[in-house]
Amino acid sequence: MLLKNNGLLILNEMTERYDYATLTFGLTDGWWLGEENFRIPYSPLLSLEAWEMVLHQAGFSEFYNHGGYGQHIIEAHKGFSND
Repeated sequence: MLLKNNGLLILNEMTERYDYATLTFGLTDGWWLGEENFRIPYSPLLSLEAWEMVLHQAGFSEFYNHGGYGQHIIEAHKGFSND
């Protein structure tokens, strides 16, 4: 992990699938490369719940989200560990 213990990660992410975004970004290289089961169906996006699961698995212990309507700022704190 590139973030030190007690670090803070801020993500600005789409968390719902919208046709306009798929039409706009779906033509860019790499948009459809993700194949994980936790992604929103028919998109490369993650829901807020999926982001929390993935970040927890990566060692983050606290999560806060700000925003709505499919666009969120996700704040994740990495706690102390003995890694």
